[in-house]
Amino acid sequence: MLTALVTTVFLAQTKAVVTDYFPTQVGSKWTYTESLNKTETKVEDSVEAEVLINGQPATAVHSKIDDKHFETTYYRVTGDKVMLLGFDPKQPLKDPYATFVLAEKGEMKWSNTVWTMVFDELAPVKMACSAKPLYSYSFKGAKVPAIEVRIVSTFDLSPSKKGGSEQVAVYAKGIGLVEMREIGNYGKQKFTRVRRLESYSIGAPPK
Repeated sequence: MLTALVTTVFLAQTKAVVTDYFPTQVGSKWTYTESLNKTETKVEDSVEAEVLINGQPATAVHSKIDDKHFETTYYRVTGDKVMLLGFDPKQPLKDPYATFVLAEKGEMKWSNTVWTMVFDELAPVKMACSAKPLYSYSFKGAKVPAIEVRIVSTFDLSPSKKGGSEQVAVYAKGIGLVEMREIGNYGKQKFTRVRRLESYSIGAPPK
């Protein structure tokens, strides 16, 4: 009993790190149900071996949709942030941007401007972002610490080529991304995307 109490106190006092909410252990895997405008698919993300981008290690997350290769996204943990480096290790983004910030003690805000392809044109996408703790979040009946990340993106190429989206994602401690909802439009095309975690396994920590 005393040992259990001491362990609980120790864990409570242990400072959280980004990878508690955004696991980067090789072999970690998450399976989601995703709907895009009511069309449902199965999405699987898995952490693969690290690669070097600009001479520094990066985490590779491979995504499959309905068991078929979709893309690989590259991330790097920097301090209390997770930076998205791009989708091709040989051609990373010129300006990587934060997709997650460790905000256990209160709301944090930041902004990004990312140059990316929109309507087959290279254009700036402005992002207003925030992260805040969720103190009573429940996943599959169990209460877990969680952080909600909100990203509002906008672009404006011309009156007929403008749009954006609002994405709200929840990351649970010891698990990773557990749910995400995004609504937006590209020109006249509107979309709603919802992702929910069905199962997961976290890889062994590096030796």
